[in-house]
Amino acid sequence: MRWIRDSMRAMSSDLAAAEMLGEMELWERMGPGLPFIMQAQPYLNAVPMPIGLEGVCLKACTHYPTLFDHFQRELRAGSCEKDSTTQECPRRFRNGLGKGQSNTAQD
Repeated sequence: MRWIRDSMRAMSSDLAAAEMLGEMELWERMGPGLPFIMQAQPYLNAVPMPIGLEGVCLKACTHYPTLFDHFQRELRAGSCEKDSTTQECPRRFRNGLGKGQSNTAQD
């Protein structure tokens, strides 16, 4: 769904920018589950929901596995684009996770 993809792309871009500037305090406090969902809401609200799919979007915007999956994809894609000089994504982003994040909540 383009709506989630665009929202999570913006969120992953902000995370990458914060990492480059060394301003990771807010991101390091973000944990799995509800804190992640709360952090994602401004990004989800910034992108208009597709007409006719509002109900599905409202359900998806509170579903942690869906949001985190799309966030990982966009984080990985953004990381690979920035490191386009090699054929491979940087090691820490191969599975879509940055430093300090774990992949424990995948249910």
